[in-house]
Amino acid sequence: MIKFNMNNYVWFEPTELGLQVFVDYYKEFGFDHKLEVVNGKACLQFHNFIHIYGDYITSYICKAKEVFKHYEFYIDEEKLL
Repeated sequence: MIKFNMNNYVWFEPTELGLQVFVDYYKEFGFDHKLEVVNGKACLQFHNFIHIYGDYITSYICKAKEVFKHYEFYIDEEKLL
């Protein structure tokens, strides 16, 4: 088994829906935040990622409902405990 700390960052490729979900999440709290995307990837601490996108992560239903491409995210191998 491999341990992964919930405070570690994950990188993912957000879709247009994923970008909008992020904006809408912070809008509820009165903030105008946009997800920073560099070279097609964004990163968040894993607990924030789950908090924002958790309701959208389901079994692969249809491509139009994806909030991040292919339901895949990336982690730093060095950060694995």
